[in-house]
Amino acid sequence: MRHSIAEATVTTDFDRQLTPEGVKKVDFLAEFLLQEGFSPGVIVHSPLTRSRQTAHSFAKRLSSSS
Repeated sequence: MRHSIAEATVTTDFDRQLTPEGVKKVDFLAEFLLQEGFSPGVIVHSPLTRSRQTAHSFAKRLSSSS
């Protein structure tokens, strides 16, 4: 999975954050994957802000469904 929708412009590419729409899409995708029986044992992400946010949101959705 790649990061979700991020801000178009900020000081650096490294610091781009997810947009509110991006957060909603991560939640939607996580819910869909859970319904399909997908449950990863580990989540690996890059140090980029948007990637960390995507991984955190995905993990949070996974843990709330347990």
